[in-house]
Amino acid sequence: MAKYTVDFHVNGYFTVEVEAESIEKAKEEATHVIWDADFGALEDIDSYPLHVLDEKGNYVWQEG
Repeated sequence: MAKYTVDFHVNGYFTVEVEAESIEKAKEEATHVIWDADFGALEDIDSYPLHVLDEKGNYVWQEG
C-alpha cells in the first residue's frame, strides 16, 4: 500500500462582526480579525471580503 498526500482547496464562509465608522473601515477591521483566526490545519489561506451587512442584516456592500 502506498502513502499519498492530498491537498484540498476549500471554500467557505467566516463571519466577523465589527464596529466601524464606515463600510471601508468595517472591511479593514474584519480583514485583520480573519488574519488572526485559527483555521486548524489549513495552510496558504487566501481571503477577501465577500459582503458587508448592517446591524439589521441588510447588505450594504457586496464584492463584484
